[in-house]
Amino acid sequence: MAAAKALDLDPETIITISGLETSTEGPFNLSAGVLVMSGTSGGGNFAVTLQQEDELAREPAFNEVGKYNVRSVIPIGIGPLKPGPVNLEVISSKEWTFEYSQELSSAARSTPFEFSGSGDDISPAIEFTPGTHAIMVSYDGPEFQFFAVNLYAADGSDTEFLTRIDPDSKQTSEGTFEFEIVSKGQFGNQPGAWIVDVDTGGDWEISVM
Repeated sequence: MAAAKALDLDPETIITISGLETSTEGPFNLSAGVLVMSGTSGGGNFAVTLQQEDELAREPAFNEVGKYNVRSVIPIGIGPLKPGPVNLEVISSKEWTFEYSQELSSAARSTPFEFSGSGDDISPAIEFTPGTHAIMVSYDGPEFQFFAVNLYAADGSDTEFLTRIDPDSKQTSEGTFEFEIVSKGQFGNQPGAWIVDVDTGGDWEISVM
């Protein structure tokens, strides 16, 4: 994974799958937690779906047209995908590469933390302690383009919607959002490592306090 250093990942934990055009790969065994992944396409159509034996247990990973090189994250254990075997279904008209890891760094980044990028991307694991955290989001891209920011617990136990803007809406996607972490054992977002996931085609900046 080209971003192993930026995400504090051990290169030896990264699984790389490459191919030409449309194919199905696997099965691969996934454990509870998060699946950190990146996708690279040489152009044309590029759609990647994770599919388990249950027809309803499927999760789109990427669905793009043109040259593509981004990162994303999917929780395993909540939502459609459960721990166990999964197949990788790829629809592509060009060469492609899919890389993934479930082994995150044992030393999560502390707050405050800032990162920026362009297009779909994720942060390294960030350690959230009990209390109220401010997350400042700034977006600079085509007007009313899709833009979403979500938080995922690194152990796959929880997910938190932060903000979203759809192409046909006229809502702002910028601003400061509060993220509450409760004391360990209480009901609510638990302290520990979380990952920020950004889905968009524009440029953005995020500050976590």
